[in-house]
Amino acid sequence: MVFNNQNRESRINITKPSNFGMKQIILGNLFAAAPSLALGILFDILVIGGFLLAAMIMAGRNNVSWFVFAYLFILLMFLLMIYYSPGLLMVNYYIKLLVSKTKNNYQTTGYICQMATLPRIHSGFRGFLEDADDIGVLSIQTDRIEFKGDHSDIVIPLSDKVSIKLRNIGWRGLWFIGRKVRVQFQESEKTFAVDIAERQCWTLFKSRGLAKEMYETIERQLAEFKKK
Repeated sequence: MVFNNQNRESRINITKPSNFGMKQIILGNLFAAAPSLALGILFDILVIGGFLLAAMIMAGRNNVSWFVFAYLFILLMFLLMIYYSPGLLMVNYYIKLLVSKTKNNYQTTGYICQMATLPRIHSGFRGFLEDADDIGVLSIQTDRIEFKGDHSDIVIPLSDKVSIKLRNIGWRGLWFIGRKVRVQFQESEKTFAVDIAERQCWTLFKSRGLAKEMYETIERQLAEFKKK
């Protein structure tokens, strides 16, 4: 679709998926299944172990140090999985591999991201399995935001009709793994939005920091553009 805004085009071009279709999405979910299951088991052990440890202490049991050591070890494993959750649970290593296969990104520099439009490009079963409509590279220019993906190209010129928000990543990221940037723009008295989230980091703090960096970069470019 193409929107005209004072001879400056907002453009969303959609083609057939090549490297980010149902096969790749199912594989990505399978890769994430094992660490997700492990994280859930560790959480259950910590909850049950916490009650048992409290009961042992209240009962005046001696020699609970071995139990405390085991509990702390499991807690450490749990926290490490949380720390590496963008890589393990969000399988960012797999997303980076898929993006590297996308030919139209070879000459593009920027952030490796996932993109979802509102309303969604893909809904139904695919939309349930994957919260991203596409994956690719986000480029933030002085006068526009550009996303080149596997099967979609998006260009949003900076203007007074563009606004941005930093939002929670949502349930697919357990509400804490990273954040997403929502770019809203108006065309023909209608409001459209694009959610963008980084997919290149391995660790939790780097992922959240990169999301903030993308947001601040867009915010800065938007402020500079409005001064002109």
